[in-house]
Amino acid sequence: MANNSGWLDPLRSVFGSATSSPTSHEPDLGYALSEAERALIETLPFQRHAVPGDRVFAAWQQLRVAGDGYPIIVGDDESLARLAEGLAFDDRESGEILEAAAALQMPEAMAARRRQEHDEAVDYLRSVGQEPDGEEMDEPPTGDWPAHAPELGVDGPLLAIGVLAQRPLDRANILVIPAASGPEVPAHLRYGNWNECPRAEYHVALLRSWHERYGAELVSMGADTVELRVKRRPASREEALALAREHYAYCNETVDQGTQGLATRAANLMRSDWWFFWWD
Repeated sequence: MANNSGWLDPLRSVFGSATSSPTSHEPDLGYALSEAERALIETLPFQRHAVPGDRVFAAWQQLRVAGDGYPIIVGDDESLARLAEGLAFDDRESGEILEAAAALQMPEAMAARRRQEHDEAVDYLRSVGQEPDGEEMDEPPTGDWPAHAPELGVDGPLLAIGVLAQRPLDRANILVIPAASGPEVPAHLRYGNWNECPRAEYHVALLRSWHERYGAELVSMGADTVELRVKRRPASREEALALAREHYAYCNETVDQGTQGLATRAANLMRSDWWFFWWD
């Protein structure tokens, strides 16, 4: 994909039409898209598939073994439009992002990134005449190991479920990315680098590390959510707590607005094959 300021026009001319697959589609979107959003979606240089929400994971599995690229579930039409919009915010080539990811040692680099952001925030407050409440970086409470971890109710991608209706979407979107593996997908999408969501190379490097250690597969990547399915759960409480800290460094919402403690997150990691992350 071209990365200069005129990337929209050439993409429209090359990728504007739907693919030849019978499940591919021109957007006929229930979400009220603006004309700009429609134009952005038309520039996506990826195969697009529309699948009923209750069949989207089965469709993902079929596409996963087809060998035509790496499929990701992107959720509803609004999520698709926002994901397309995000491509414009990083003008690097995917190869440049992959090269940057190769230089990152995980999980240490993610923890170092979080410390750096904390220090920069402290420096900024002082530069405008405010003294931070505390100079030490806040860590989430560990909490007690739950006697009975809450039922997760997760056995598939949440991006196939409507948040308000709490039922499978009438139609969920899948993109097929020209990536050799799941961890490379964020580089092709130029994913992240807004609010507390890391830059694309951090996603690539950490997903690679988790794939090596836990067999984690990227299944869904929406505008502000990532879902992974793992083949190996942490084998001990100690390992699970260390992994929960990695999750927190990657996405603090998993604890701050989720389990409210590392121990509960860790207990869930020992009970579920699905990891879900979101950034507000």
